[in-house]
Amino acid sequence: MRKVPAKNYVFCILLVGITVVLTYYLCSTFNHQQSKVYTSTMYQFLTEIKEDDIEDYLVENATVVLYIGDKTDSTLEEKEEDLKNFLSSKNLQQYFVYLDVSENKETGLKNFQEKHEISLNYDQLPIFIAVIDGEIKEIYADAESTSDVEKFLIRNEVIDND
Repeated sequence: MRKVPAKNYVFCILLVGITVVLTYYLCSTFNHQQSKVYTSTMYQFLTEIKEDDIEDYLVENATVVLYIGDKTDSTLEEKEEDLKNFLSSKNLQQYFVYLDVSENKETGLKNFQEKHEISLNYDQLPIFIAVIDGEIKEIYADAESTSDVEKFLIRNEVIDND
Protein backbone atom coordinates (compact mmCIF):
# COMPACT_ATOMS: atom_id res chain seq x y z
CA MET A 1 0.00 0.00 0.00
CA ARG A 2 1.19 3.45 -0.94
CA LYS A 3 1.78 6.05 1.77
CA VAL A 4 0.21 9.53 1.19
CA PRO A 5 2.57 12.40 2.03
CA ALA A 6 1.52 14.74 4.87
CA LYS A 7 1.74 17.75 2.59
CA ASN A 8 -1.25 16.40 0.62
CA TYR A 9 -3.35 16.38 3.80
CA VAL A 10 -2.30 19.93 4.59
CA PHE A 11 -3.11 21.01 1.04
CA CYS A 12 -6.54 19.35 1.21
CA ILE A 13 -7.38 20.95 4.57
CA LEU A 14 -6.19 24.33 3.28
CA LEU A 15 -8.33 23.99 0.13
CA VAL A 16 -11.45 23.08 2.14
CA GLY A 17 -10.80 26.00 4.53
CA ILE A 18 -10.41 28.50 1.70
CA THR A 19 -13.59 27.17 0.05
CA VAL A 20 -15.60 27.56 3.27
CA VAL A 21 -14.30 31.10 3.88
CA LEU A 22 -14.94 32.15 0.27
CA THR A 23 -18.46 30.69 0.34
CA TYR A 24 -19.24 32.53 3.59
CA TYR A 25 -17.89 35.82 2.19
CA LEU A 26 -19.90 35.53 -1.04
CA CYS A 27 -23.06 34.61 0.85
CA SER A 28 -22.65 37.56 3.23
CA THR A 29 -22.03 39.95 0.34
CA PHE A 30 -25.11 38.70 -1.51
CA ASN A 31 -27.33 39.03 1.58
CA HIS A 32 -26.01 42.54 2.21
CA GLN A 33 -26.76 43.57 -1.39
CA GLN A 34 -30.26 42.10 -1.16
CA SER A 35 -31.00 44.05 2.01
CA LYS A 36 -29.95 47.29 0.30
CA VAL A 37 -32.51 46.91 -2.52
CA TYR A 38 -35.05 49.69 -2.10
CA THR A 39 -38.74 48.86 -1.97
CA SER A 40 -41.21 51.70 -2.39
CA THR A 41 -43.09 53.01 0.64
CA MET A 42 -46.30 53.25 -1.37
CA TYR A 43 -45.83 49.72 -2.73
CA GLN A 44 -45.87 48.46 0.84
CA PHE A 45 -48.69 50.81 1.94
CA LEU A 46 -51.27 50.56 -0.87
CA THR A 47 -53.06 47.60 -2.39
CA GLU A 48 -51.23 46.46 -5.50
CA ILE A 49 -53.06 45.68 -8.70
CA LYS A 50 -51.79 44.05 -11.89
CA GLU A 51 -52.49 45.39 -15.38
CA ASP A 52 -54.72 42.43 -16.20
CA ASP A 53 -57.02 43.24 -13.26
CA ILE A 54 -57.36 47.01 -13.76
CA GLU A 55 -60.52 47.01 -15.87
CA ASP A 56 -62.40 44.68 -13.51
CA TYR A 57 -61.31 46.75 -10.52
CA LEU A 58 -62.51 49.98 -12.15
CA VAL A 59 -65.92 48.44 -12.84
CA GLU A 60 -66.27 47.26 -9.24
CA ASN A 61 -65.17 50.56 -7.64
CA ALA A 62 -66.74 53.93 -8.41
CA THR A 63 -63.86 56.14 -7.29
CA VAL A 64 -60.29 54.98 -7.84
CA VAL A 65 -56.96 56.74 -8.03
CA LEU A 66 -54.37 54.66 -9.82
CA TYR A 67 -50.93 55.36 -8.39
CA ILE A 68 -48.34 54.35 -10.97
CA GLY A 69 -44.83 54.02 -9.60
CA ASP A 70 -41.59 52.13 -9.69
CA LYS A 71 -41.14 50.13 -6.49
CA THR A 72 -37.35 50.10 -6.97
CA ASP A 73 -36.87 53.85 -7.56
CA SER A 74 -35.31 55.25 -4.39
CA THR A 75 -35.52 58.84 -5.72
CA LEU A 76 -39.24 58.75 -4.92
CA GLU A 77 -38.67 57.86 -1.27
CA GLU A 78 -39.18 61.31 0.27
CA LYS A 79 -42.26 62.11 -1.85
CA GLU A 80 -43.77 58.73 -1.08
CA GLU A 81 -43.22 59.05 2.65
CA ASP A 82 -44.97 62.45 2.65
CA LEU A 83 -47.79 61.06 0.51
CA LYS A 84 -48.21 58.08 2.80
CA ASN A 85 -48.53 60.37 5.83
CA PHE A 86 -51.01 62.58 3.96
CA LEU A 87 -53.18 59.63 2.87
CA SER A 88 -53.11 58.16 6.38
CA SER A 89 -54.07 61.45 8.01
CA LYS A 90 -57.02 61.94 5.60
CA ASN A 91 -57.88 58.19 5.58
CA LEU A 92 -57.78 58.07 1.77
CA GLN A 93 -55.78 54.91 1.12
CA GLN A 94 -58.97 52.97 0.25
CA TYR A 95 -59.30 55.06 -2.94
CA PHE A 96 -55.76 54.31 -4.14
CA VAL A 97 -54.30 51.24 -5.83
CA TYR A 98 -50.65 50.76 -6.75
CA LEU A 99 -49.52 49.82 -10.25
CA ASP A 100 -45.86 48.86 -10.43
CA VAL A 101 -44.03 49.55 -13.70
CA SER A 102 -40.54 48.68 -12.47
CA GLU A 103 -40.32 45.56 -14.61
CA ASN A 104 -42.09 46.81 -17.72
CA LYS A 105 -41.32 50.48 -18.30
CA GLU A 106 -40.73 49.84 -22.00
CA THR A 107 -44.17 48.37 -22.63
CA GLY A 108 -45.82 50.04 -19.67
CA LEU A 109 -49.52 49.57 -19.27
CA LYS A 110 -49.98 49.05 -22.99
CA ASN A 111 -53.46 47.52 -22.96
CA PHE A 112 -54.78 50.09 -20.49
CA GLN A 113 -53.35 52.98 -22.51
CA GLU A 114 -54.77 51.66 -25.79
CA LYS A 115 -58.22 51.05 -24.35
CA HIS A 116 -58.46 54.53 -22.82
CA GLU A 117 -56.56 56.29 -25.62
CA ILE A 118 -54.02 57.86 -23.29
CA SER A 119 -50.25 58.13 -23.26
CA LEU A 120 -48.18 57.91 -20.09
CA ASN A 121 -44.63 59.19 -19.66
CA TYR A 122 -42.84 56.90 -17.22
CA ASP A 123 -40.04 59.45 -16.77
CA GLN A 124 -42.44 61.53 -14.66
CA LEU A 125 -43.23 59.07 -11.89
CA PRO A 126 -45.31 58.96 -9.81
CA ILE A 127 -48.37 59.22 -12.02
CA PHE A 128 -51.85 59.62 -10.58
CA ILE A 129 -54.91 58.72 -12.65
CA ALA A 130 -58.32 59.67 -11.28
CA VAL A 131 -60.98 57.25 -12.48
CA ILE A 132 -64.55 58.09 -11.56
CA ASP A 133 -67.34 55.68 -12.56
CA GLY A 134 -65.01 53.87 -14.96
CA GLU A 135 -64.02 57.05 -16.80
CA ILE A 136 -60.60 58.69 -16.62
CA LYS A 137 -61.10 62.23 -15.32
CA GLU A 138 -57.51 63.41 -15.07
CA ILE A 139 -53.91 62.24 -15.30
CA TYR A 140 -51.45 63.99 -13.04
CA ALA A 141 -47.71 63.30 -13.13
CA ASP A 142 -44.63 64.29 -11.17
CA ALA A 143 -46.34 65.89 -8.17
CA GLU A 144 -43.92 67.98 -6.16
CA SER A 145 -45.79 68.03 -2.85
CA THR A 146 -48.78 66.60 -1.02
CA SER A 147 -50.60 69.91 -1.49
CA ASP A 148 -50.42 69.31 -5.25
CA VAL A 149 -51.89 65.86 -4.75
CA GLU A 150 -54.57 67.27 -2.47
CA LYS A 151 -55.59 69.82 -5.14
CA PHE A 152 -55.70 66.99 -7.69
CA LEU A 153 -57.97 64.96 -5.40
CA ILE A 154 -60.25 67.97 -4.78
CA ARG A 155 -60.49 68.76 -8.52
CA ASN A 156 -61.58 65.21 -9.17
CA GLU A 157 -63.98 65.09 -6.22
CA VAL A 158 -62.18 62.26 -4.50
CA ILE A 159 -62.17 64.41 -1.36
CA ASP A 160 -64.29 67.38 -0.40
CA ASN A 161 -62.89 70.89 -0.35
CA ASP A 162 -62.91 71.67 3.36
